[in-house]
Amino acid sequence: MEWVIIIVVVFLIVMFFVAILTQASSGEKRRKDMYEAHERDRQARDLQYQAKMGKSLRRQRATITGQTVERVAPLLTQWPFNPRDAVHVNFGIDYLVFEGYSEEDVTQITFVEVKTGHSDLSKRQRQIRNAIRQGRVKYYVFSVDLDEDLEHTLKGGV
Repeated sequence: MEWVIIIVVVFLIVMFFVAILTQASSGEKRRKDMYEAHERDRQARDLQYQAKMGKSLRRQRATITGQTVERVAPLLTQWPFNPRDAVHVNFGIDYLVFEGYSEEDVTQITFVEVKTGHSDLSKRQRQIRNAIRQGRVKYYVFSVDLDEDLEHTLKGGV
């Protein structure tokens, strides 16, 4: 009978160690699975970030290229006007070209918007183009009386 108790106790001890080892290996497997899932998620986030940054950098380069080309457009061989007739405005439109100005015989005024690549007109640029096409353009002379303006300013007027 004693030997039965010893066998049962040894069996229980062996089962206890098997349970501990099984639990330890299953915990290690869970930790390994969690780490691998975390790594996959991190790699996916890294790829998404790189893709976004790539788009952002391409847009930024395109913007800088466009701005540079805008400034030097009259110097390019493709420029269809006399560069001396062009005035860089850079507000709403890129250039006003007073055709013939350099020869002291202005024959036409042309509004020029410089575009590179596949860029389109902005909403405001389309509005300006439409106003010009519909003839909604004015010539206005702003006369300033400096004496009156100075006196008004000195009296506290704005």
